[in-house]
Amino acid sequence: MNRDVVNRTVRTFLQSFVGTFSLFSIPYLNGLVTGVGESGDIALDFTFLGKIAVAALIAGFISLITFVQNALEDASGSGFLKPDE
Repeated sequence: MNRDVVNRTVRTFLQSFVGTFSLFSIPYLNGLVTGVGESGDIALDFTFLGKIAVAALIAGFISLITFVQNALEDASGSGFLKPDE
């Protein structure tokens, strides 16, 4: 297996995890800022670990698809972004 395929897969995992986790975090962070601004009280959300796990699961699924695509493209020598030689 080509190391470049693994590097691209890890990069895709990190990018998709950050994006997915950011989307899950927006309501919590909005409530946090509003709570601090209005009353000064901060409510901790312990379901946040579940959101991290779901974001990692989604990112893992996206990375798996990317890994298969990259491996197939490298094995065949052609792909969506690679010109045919």
